[in-house]
Amino acid sequence: MLNRIARRILLPMVLCVSLPCVSQTAEQPAQVAPPAVAPDELRRWLQVLVEWDRTKGDPYMSPASNEVFLRVLPALQKAGAAAFPIAPGVADLLTTTNRNWSTFARVLIEMTPPTPPDEVASLVQSARATDAATRVLALARLARSKRPEAIGALRDAARVYHDTVQRVTGTVALGYTGDVLPEIAATALAGNLRDRERVVRSSAADSLGRMCAALQTRVPATPAMIVGGFATDFLQTRDDPQGAVIVLGCLPLQVAARARGPLQALVDDPKVADFNKISARVLLARLQAVDQDAAGAIAVPKQP
Repeated sequence: MLNRIARRILLPMVLCVSLPCVSQTAEQPAQVAPPAVAPDELRRWLQVLVEWDRTKGDPYMSPASNEVFLRVLPALQKAGAAAFPIAPGVADLLTTTNRNWSTFARVLIEMTPPTPPDEVASLVQSARATDAATRVLALARLARSKRPEAIGALRDAARVYHDTVQRVTGTVALGYTGDVLPEIAATALAGNLRDRERVVRSSAADSLGRMCAALQTRVPATPAMIVGGFATDFLQTRDDPQGAVIVLGCLPLQVAARARGPLQALVDDPKVADFNKISARVLLARLQAVDQDAAGAIAVPKQP
């Protein structure tokens, strides 16, 4: 359970990938330079991440986890592009870890500076390179380009079924730039909610959460229904109920209402921890309030 809490609360807090962060965090103005960080400090942060990744057993239960989540990750987020000199080291971690793919993918993208439009075409080619570190560095830069032509490369990376690293990185990257072409990105991410690997499914839910505003206002009805159907299936697997409910909560309520039965079943399931039921209860309350408003609007007043 601590693993689930760490991924759904601590990581979103320090990397701004949860719904509250999405709604409260704006892109920093281009003219504001990130604070400078001493090279020795950057190398120390990287070493902490390396040692944490090498921890035997559950990394979220290790002594190093406090240093990672309470100090290093917040410091990296504050540093932003100033931490980019250690991006190759983070890319190496991402391509060699056997469990922390999504964490390192987010760290890598967060430290990557905005990408000039004229570099996108070459980065699309680099995303297909033989070297794994080169590919993920290119995907991170494509995520920071905010260009329509980057979406296809990220979508393709998210579908490479023989390569977990690339699928996770592409899936995470779509969440950072998917609002450029939200219909395409949302459909690709919805498909990844049914991926064979749990880390890809959870990364897809997180990325759809980052696109929350776009899902509510810019995704047409049919793609929204597709996302809702996949999210409902994802909810029923029970392997990440929080992620599934986040996605459903980002959709128009008339779409989310189709998942009312599975949401109620989740709330009533004694095998699911209460922590994982909180968001489902909130969404059900929203749906009930809409039902009550609709009933009130169509009620016929009695004649005296």
